[in-house]
Amino acid sequence: MKPKKRKNGQATTYTYQEYERDYEGIMQHRQENLSNYEKTITALSAAFLAFSVALLKFLESEGRPQRTELLVGSWVFFSAALFLLLANFVLSHMGYDSDLEDRAEAVEDSKFLESQRTTRWNNLALACLLLSGVVFVTGVCLLLGFSASNVDSF
Repeated sequence: MKPKKRKNGQATTYTYQEYERDYEGIMQHRQENLSNYEKTITALSAAFLAFSVALLKFLESEGRPQRTELLVGSWVFFSAALFLLLANFVLSHMGYDSDLEDRAEAVEDSKFLESQRTTRWNNLALACLLLSGVVFVTGVCLLLGFSASNVDSF
């Protein structure tokens, strides 16, 4: 059974060329979104690291800061978010390489393309992306906790 699409309320046949065009458009949009996500987490992690160092300098000039373990914890989590983004970069490229190898083998052997290896690499890369966001938010929470404990110093 061929996939159907709606056109003016009428069901029409969805050709393979249309599928390829739509698939490529969706994948391009998906890649742009992931790239923007990576850039955002990187920029925010670096900004929060810089902000927290400046905040620590300010608080030290006002007296001894309270609960510095929260600040150190936020630095660990911001750094971990950056590390996970770097791991995502490596895993993504490993996935691309294995995908290219799979496609070359499929062309040489004239067989159906099975991309199990690529899926594994892509799943690991996606897990790193998702985890980087969670780790970043945890770092923000720790920094907010540190700031709240030192609010009387402002």
